[in-house]
Amino acid sequence: MSITRTDPPGVAAMDCTVRVRSFPSAVLLGRFLSDNEPKIRAALRRGDIKTARRAVNGGSNGLNVFIAAMKAGRAFMQQRVAEDASQCVAALAGTR
Repeated sequence: MSITRTDPPGVAAMDCTVRVRSFPSAVLLGRFLSDNEPKIRAALRRGDIKTARRAVNGGSNGLNVFIAAMKAGRAFMQQRVAEDASQCVAALAGTR
């Protein structure tokens, strides 16, 4: 498993081994999600959120909260993509 991280501007990069030792549960979760990623992505492509949730946590506990979080995340990403595209168009228009 490889871990890729981009630090936010102004934050110094930390040594990877320090991060791994500091957050072993995050590494385990990352590995679990990575191992189950094909099942999760396939279920989400089919719109089968219940199966995706089951692949994430082994059951459907908290399914309503999971669905709400998925919808909020998708709405946020759509808005962000639209804002980024608008900024790119404005920047390109200013260069001509």
